[in-house]
Amino acid sequence: MSAFALTVDNGSLRCNGLVNPLGLNDGHPRLSWFLGSGVKNDKQSRFRVQASTDKSFNQIDLWDSGQINSEDFSVTYAGSSPGSDQRTYWRVRVADATGKETSWSDPAWFEVALQEHDWKAKWITNDQYVANKTSLPVFARAFSLTCAPGWARLHYIGLGMQWAAINGHPVTNEVLQPSYSTMNKTLFFSSYDVTGMLKTGSNVLVVELGKGVHTADNGLGGRYTKFTAVGAPLPLKLIAQLEVDCTDGQKFTVVSDETWVTTTEGPLLEASWYGGEEYDARKEIDSEYLPEGDRSGWQQANLTEAPLAELHPRLQSANLPPMEVVEEFPCVEITRTKIGWVLDFGQKLLVGIVSDSAVNVGNALNSGPLRGSDQSTTGSPIFNGYTFAGNSAETHTIRFNYHGFRYLEVFGLRQKPEAQDFTAPRIRVNPGKVGSTETNVALLNNIHRMADQSIQNQMYSVMTDCPHREKLGWLEELHIAIDPVFFGYDFRAYGRHLMKQIVDAQNEEGNVPTTAPQLTAFADLEKYTGLHQDILKAFNKAYRNQIGSIVTYGPGTQAADAIPLDIGAVSAEDEEAVYRHLIGSIRDNGTHWTVGEVGLGPLFRVLTLPHGYDYLLNELMAKTDYPSYGYFLEQGATTLPEHWEGYDGTGSLDHIIFDYGDTWIYGLAGMKQSQDSVGWRSIDFEPVCVDNVTFASTEYISVRGRVAAKWERDEEVFTYNITVPVGSTGSVALSAPLRSIKLDGDDVEGQLGVHHAEQIGGKTMVTIGSGTYFFSIPRKAMSFCGI
Repeated sequence: MSAFALTVDNGSLRCNGLVNPLGLNDGHPRLSWFLGSGVKNDKQSRFRVQASTDKSFNQIDLWDSGQINSEDFSVTYAGSSPGSDQRTYWRVRVADATGKETSWSDPAWFEVALQEHDWKAKWITNDQYVANKTSLPVFARAFSLTCAPGWARLHYIGLGMQWAAINGHPVTNEVLQPSYSTMNKTLFFSSYDVTGMLKTGSNVLVVELGKGVHTADNGLGGRYTKFTAVGAPLPLKLIAQLEVDCTDGQKFTVVSDETWVTTTEGPLLEASWYGGEEYDARKEIDSEYLPEGDRSGWQQANLTEAPLAELHPRLQSANLPPMEVVEEFPCVEITRTKIGWVLDFGQKLLVGIVSDSAVNVGNALNSGPLRGSDQSTTGSPIFNGYTFAGNSAETHTIRFNYHGFRYLEVFGLRQKPEAQDFTAPRIRVNPGKVGSTETNVALLNNIHRMADQSIQNQMYSVMTDCPHREKLGWLEELHIAIDPVFFGYDFRAYGRHLMKQIVDAQNEEGNVPTTAPQLTAFADLEKYTGLHQDILKAFNKAYRNQIGSIVTYGPGTQAADAIPLDIGAVSAEDEEAVYRHLIGSIRDNGTHWTVGEVGLGPLFRVLTLPHGYDYLLNELMAKTDYPSYGYFLEQGATTLPEHWEGYDGTGSLDHIIFDYGDTWIYGLAGMKQSQDSVGWRSIDFEPVCVDNVTFASTEYISVRGRVAAKWERDEEVFTYNITVPVGSTGSVALSAPLRSIKLDGDDVEGQLGVHHAEQIGGKTMVTIGSGTYFFSIPRKAMSFCGI
């Protein structure tokens, strides 16, 4: 096969946006792929998908779509419905524009989760657990296998939080499970492949429970909690089912029931979701996590009913990208305080804490994440306690909590800690990084990094508002700040999960917290289009103000001008006057914005292309005094604060509410999806050139493949390098005469991949197919970019 021929990108195969998902709720998921090609203007003309229980596809026993004439890069699986834990292998082959077929892709797969009717396990609890008086409960079930395990799946959920091990080995690298949920609707369980952990003979399954947000009671030692009136603590409980197939055909099922044993004598004394953990290493029971461990002193587990059983919540798999450690940060500096030491990790993080120290038995190590020792920008007090067992070296990792911090105060040690004794592992959902952007301007790059760090710190099982005080899924942040999240991370499976959370939060009257999934039926479009026009008329009647030639809205603030412009409420006759008032306000305030989080996005949208005020946005983004992004950086911020006052204020120092400026930075390379396009089928390219930027680059892995734009300029030439994925088209706008523009060194017209080229006034418009294109324009021909 030619190196330039159309191929299926094997790394692109997804099932409901996930790579080879285990524990899928949906028996008829959406299968997707994208393509690669070295041929310009290439596209898919048809595809064929096959599904089988056989990885080698010697028999096609589940589904064969047949040849489907379509340019779509996805299809809903329409084969026979898989049963619980059944693995379905699938592959795809496509044909190019000439009808030439590719090879079959490598096989991908999905497994359906344990279905509701196949659950045999019972909910269990430990009646001896008392919050703040006993240790957190641990459960165990010993069992024997008389044959060699060939396949095994563990399905379980522990409330509030869970951690499981088989024969002393954690069942997963995932952390902080299960996902948040609206518990009267859905309980999200986890599914894991544990085949390699089992053995012939004696085995033991151990489950630890933490509190999580499920039991947000008043924490031990006066620890901070978000909720001050929580009532009686909710009981901690679990349900688990282990399915085992042996190589000789035997099957075993281990379920949670009254045969399990449990203890509240373990080392974890507290696991407050908001306030921190308390751990006494002198009480460790690690040997009891092994098959030969002595659990004779443990009591029998108690049967209990399901959480909110009267409301019949459904057990479902979360189908969420993994929550895991994605990188680790070392301590970079230690500073002495009156009562201990402050550790600086160089970056504000959403993290757990790992400590590795050797001290005397009974020595208590306490730590608290903070901005300063008073924790003035977090809930207070937040701290973790660790009592040493007295071993030569002890390593401890927080298991049922995370904190948002840069600085960690440590006290209670008898000697100065060493920097290498502490590590801050970043924890977040890991959907995959799909976007990046860069310019030659250090300030803009630092703003982008600050915004991206903030986004990462909110990526829990829901997008939170902050990783310390609240840890809640406030939808305002997601609504206002979604664009950089979309550009940076693969939102297909993560977004589906968030939509599920929103749907579950809907009440009986049909209300949702702030928004609902997009409608797919449009029978009432005409009705609501008319209502929209009526609302705009009423809006103008109520809020439009005119004094002479000055037209503004409401109180005449920048937000009051920008929002009506953004939503199309300003008439064509008034638009120039409203813009004049808005820009005058910015200049009158020393070229500063006065908007808050609600007005920031509209301000950027009404000033950037095609409106022509990017030079002004660039001036605003270059500011380093209050209020500005540069002001945050001057204060030493590594994440976005909640208020423009930053470190001088009382708000959180880790929010995404102000991240819209990062959308503008992504946009400098001039790449965006066309107005009416879906799935990046049509892409607009127009470089956003401002005085001090001489280089801008943005890349994005869309559902159709890689989209990229990169421009550079010097005193001689402007170059623009763009990539359009297979099956998509691009519309390129360049402010220069057509005859002056070169494409890959030749005239634009008539080149392979160019559908159309024309000059309209001083701007050249070029429509192109898929492929990579290199445009160049001599300086003397340019009417933009400050040259």
